[in-house]
Amino acid sequence: MPADPALALAEHVCGTTFAALPASAVSATKRDILDTLGAALGGSVAPGVAELARVVTHWGGREESSLSLTPPNRFSAVWGELGGTSRLIQ
Repeated sequence: MPADPALALAEHVCGTTFAALPASAVSATKRDILDTLGAALGGSVAPGVAELARVVTHWGGREESSLSLTPPNRFSAVWGELGGTSRLIQ
């Protein structure tokens, strides 16, 4: 076993080409990405999301994250993660 398992994993990942990936893994990944984007789009207009965006903007803090699919609001990553339960964070 190598001294650093993380290094062995990183070397394996870096040495893997797209062509070496199984078609089933590529297909599943594409489906999961589309599913995530669809959920984010649907969640962006869910009840309470606009109110949550206003609250976390009001709370303020360091402007280090934003919520996708909303007017440009910037707020701390902690509050952004709270909003991320409703939709994606950029």
